[in-house]
Amino acid sequence: MKNSILILIFLFSFNTLIAIDTTKINPYKLGGLLGVSTGAFIYGQIDQKEKYWGNVSDFSVMPWHQEYDDALMADKFGHLFFGYTVSKLYQSAFQWCGLDSNQSAWYAGGLAFSFHTYVEINDGYSTGKPYLGFSRGDWIADAIGAGFPIVQRYYPEFKNISFKISFNKSSNFEKNGYTNLSDDSESTYNWISFNVYDMLNSDFNKYYPSFVNLALGHNVKNLNRYGSGNHEIYLALDWNFEKLPIEGELGDFLKKVMNSYRFPSPAVKIYPNVVWYGLKF
Repeated sequence: MKNSILILIFLFSFNTLIAIDTTKINPYKLGGLLGVSTGAFIYGQIDQKEKYWGNVSDFSVMPWHQEYDDALMADKFGHLFFGYTVSKLYQSAFQWCGLDSNQSAWYAGGLAFSFHTYVEINDGYSTGKPYLGFSRGDWIADAIGAGFPIVQRYYPEFKNISFKISFNKSSNFEKNGYTNLSDDSESTYNWISFNVYDMLNSDFNKYYPSFVNLALGHNVKNLNRYGSGNHEIYLALDWNFEKLPIEGELGDFLKKVMNSYRFPSPAVKIYPNVVWYGLKF
């Protein structure tokens, strides 16, 4: 209960920083957004409680070595991605409801950061040691991800960078008892996508297709949750769905949803060995 109160205070504190013109807000759109968000939150709360939060213990902080040993820090990329994606999608959703772009960026970032802080605090009270506890690495990654769309709002050059995710079931997925691909770091690929077209000056970008990005990817393999395993680095083409000719606020939201996932494309693994892929999932 006290965690929820702290988060509500954090969210409402933005009212003292950013004045909202309520006459421009569409109450039906905002009500629909809040209803969907509340439903998703309740579902997630029930699911997390069944899996991890059912038994409460004293608050604990995960040791740094345990954070590394669990997945060689690969899970931090996932936390950054989810914080970034929630922040970016809610930014579009708030604009759709009538908030201006600055207000939308700050409220979306605050919402994403508050939610992930809530999750981390509850992990801290979970008995699921050694792999649960308040994770400082997760929390820092959450903060960076939630805040990056705000940075992009004030420094447009950073709009040429986006974070994406993709999944490809690993050989150890079923053996390790996972039921969800996102829970398995070996099945999860994290990408930093660069909007090459907009990074080029006008003398060169007329020769480059606007919908093709370059992406740098990361994955881990052979994990045992005790520090063993190896990193993999990829270079791939990536499809920039935000260049689709879909207009309007809803269209902008849909393009952002599509652009959060890296769809199959030609790629090459550049570390620890070189492997070429006609299509990399």
